[in-house]
Amino acid sequence: ENAVFFTRAAGGRSPGETTLMWMGDQMTTFDHFDGLRSALIGVLSAGVSGFSLAHSDVGGYTMFQRFGGLIAYLRSPELFLRWGEMNAFSDAMFRTHEGVLPDESSQAFDEDLRHPFAKLAKVHRALFPLKRELMIQAEQTGAPLARAMFLEFPDDPKAWAVNDQFLLGDSLLVCPVTEADAVSRSCYIPDGEWTHVFTGERPKSQSVFTCAAPLGKPCVLYRAAAEPYAAAVREILA
Repeated sequence: ENAVFFTRAAGGRSPGETTLMWMGDQMTTFDHFDGLRSALIGVLSAGVSGFSLAHSDVGGYTMFQRFGGLIAYLRSPELFLRWGEMNAFSDAMFRTHEGVLPDESSQAFDEDLRHPFAKLAKVHRALFPLKRELMIQAEQTGAPLARAMFLEFPDDPKAWAVNDQFLLGDSLLVCPVTEADAVSRSCYIPDGEWTHVFTGERPKSQSVFTCAAPLGKPCVLYRAAAEPYAAAVREILA
C-alpha cells in the first residue's frame, strides 16, 4: 500500500485508482504546444480533473535532429533549469529523464548543471512539509497541490483567464518563466498582500506585475502564512 506509481493516460474513474499523474513525453521546448508551458497546463488541468498529484520530466523528453542539425530540438541548459524552477514548486515528484538523445542534450549531471539542479531539488525538499499538508487536504477534499488561479479566487474574472501561473496551496504564487532568454515576466497578482521572495517588492493586488526572474531566482510571491517557506527558498537559491 506504500507503493507509488504514475500514469499518463486516464479515464473517468482513474483519479480514484492511480497515485500520481505524469504529463508524458514533452518536447524539449518552451512552447505551449508540447513543451514546458504545456506541462504546466497539463498539471493544472489534471488538478481540476481529480488528479491531485501530478508531475512532468524536468527538461522534457522528446528530442530530435534532422538534416545534419539543420532542424534540431535539443534540451538547453536554460530550458532544463527553467523547467526545474517550475517543478520544484508545482510537482509532487521531482525527477528528470535523459531523453531521446541524451548525449546531445543537457543533463542534471553536466558540470554546469549539477549545482543549480541540486539547489532546485533542495527547494523541492524544503517545501515537503507544506506539500505534506496539501496531500492530506487532497486526500480529504480532492484539492490539488498546484492550483489553477480560479480555484482559490473563483470570483475574480481575471483569475479564470490565467493558465501560465499557479498557486501552491493558498499562500505561494508561482509564475514560471516559459520563454527563452527572459529575465522577467508579467504576473497577475490576485487579491491579498503578496511579497516577492527575492526582491521584497509588494505589488498591488488585482494588478499585472512585472516580476523579476533571472535564471536561478524564479518569480515566486508569498503571503504571510508562507514566510517560513519563502525564507527557505531565499536561503537555498541565494
